[in-house]
Amino acid sequence: MDYLKAIYETLSNNQIQFWTLIATISSTILWGVYVYFTIKTFNQIKKQTDLQSRAFLLITPRLCQIDSKPELDSIATNLSNKWRRILENNLSEAISENKIFEIELTNRGKSDVINWSIEIIANIKEGSYLHKKFSVNGEETKWSIASKPEQTIAPNQAIRVPVILVGDFPQITLFWKISYTDLMEGKYEIENKISGYSSSNVLAFNYKE
Repeated sequence: MDYLKAIYETLSNNQIQFWTLIATISSTILWGVYVYFTIKTFNQIKKQTDLQSRAFLLITPRLCQIDSKPELDSIATNLSNKWRRILENNLSEAISENKIFEIELTNRGKSDVINWSIEIIANIKEGSYLHKKFSVNGEETKWSIASKPEQTIAPNQAIRVPVILVGDFPQITLFWKISYTDLMEGKYEIENKISGYSSSNVLAFNYKE
């Protein structure tokens, strides 16, 4: 501590050096504060700019009439065909007009979506009649749908992705996770694993003799 006392006594005897040192220290502190807040402000502006220039997909599930033969994943096609045969063999009166479940992807951002993929989980319930009368059990199936090179999504544009024909399932609940990449090379995920989207063939699911 003696050296600090010596410095203090030296500076006390020379007021000009004392105040010069105080001014230097204060200037250094103020400059450090300025640099800190400048960097912080720059990072906030950059973050806001990135948010404004990225892609943002709006997801809309739809149940639609079939206008033409849809191009579906083979797993989805085989699953629909399997349950149609179950109804044909065991409960033909429940067969009705089929409908298709689609997911509409709308780009509400500022950057093109250059690729995307959809992971689907389908949970199927058979209903009490099919289970008790014919020992039919429900099931859970998964598959993925990947974008093709021509299926980019520009800002303010939308595409509809056909997922599965649902009319022949006593009850089907669909869950999905969507991953996509934009031109800024940002990678994003949207997941629906809680509520899902349900569709029922009411007669097949609630049938009573």
